[in-house]
Amino acid sequence: MEGLCPIGSVLREILPKTSGKAVEYREGAPVPPVHLVVLEPCQRGDRYDAWPSLIGLTCQPVESAMLDPQLVSFDAQEALLLKMPFDLNDLFLAIERFPRGAVRLFRHPGLNLLWHYKDFVVSSHPNPGMKRAIDRRVHSGFSELANLMDRPREFSENLIERIILSLYPGLCHSQTDSLEALISELARSHSNHVPLETFLLQIQGFFERTQYDRRNLALQAAYFGPMAEVQAALGAERSTRLVGKFQQLHQSLSRELQQLEAAGERFLTHQKNPNQVFEASLRAAQELGALLDDWDKLKRRVSHDAKGPFD
Repeated sequence: MEGLCPIGSVLREILPKTSGKAVEYREGAPVPPVHLVVLEPCQRGDRYDAWPSLIGLTCQPVESAMLDPQLVSFDAQEALLLKMPFDLNDLFLAIERFPRGAVRLFRHPGLNLLWHYKDFVVSSHPNPGMKRAIDRRVHSGFSELANLMDRPREFSENLIERIILSLYPGLCHSQTDSLEALISELARSHSNHVPLETFLLQIQGFFERTQYDRRNLALQAAYFGPMAEVQAALGAERSTRLVGKFQQLHQSLSRELQQLEAAGERFLTHQKNPNQVFEASLRAAQELGALLDDWDKLKRRVSHDAKGPFD
């Protein structure tokens, strides 16, 4: 259980009596545990990369909590939220029936909104509480799209563009400590024939200084599948090609960064030929450059409000 709350001591007594049922909903294979998370006390800095399964306790109405970026700072494949205070029988039933009623949550606020907007639009019994929560979230965080909310295809296309634009600004061009600048510096150092000891330190520095960006890229790779699902559900044709193009660019960059990491690790461990590190850094720089070029095109197109197909 994460987070401190007055019911913590009670839960510690009662959960052992029911927790076995929480992990028996899939047959034939071991499953990860279902985490119980009190959302409000979780500090903003406590970012969880992924929870396969969780039951979240919140003081907000469930629909609002699902879209609140102050509470949802993690990815969850299956999440079931309960509003506090609640009857303990509600918790028993949630554990026994999990994952019935569970939803996906995304730590990216735009993708989280996109996904739940899609679920609301395609629902045969739309929840009025979710409609109100979506309205509030759009007006508070994406007010420029408020006039498109009744046009699902256009709303999702525009939101997908903004999601992609939000993924890569820290990687690029002008920043001396950006991933692009640091890869270029690594390649130039080898080309300039720096001493071996200096090159070792530069490789170590590169991996330390780019750890956050490389971790984020790995996490963001999982966002393209859900965007494609929304496209298919809402007929968002304009962004179909856009998502496919950036997914391919993202995968190529991730693959080359993995190769660079492997080459750097071999060199740091065994002091193999530094040419391998140079070649891997050059390939990664080229893939990053290709991604940022198309990202710049999208940024210019959105800033000029062009509606033509992405080239």
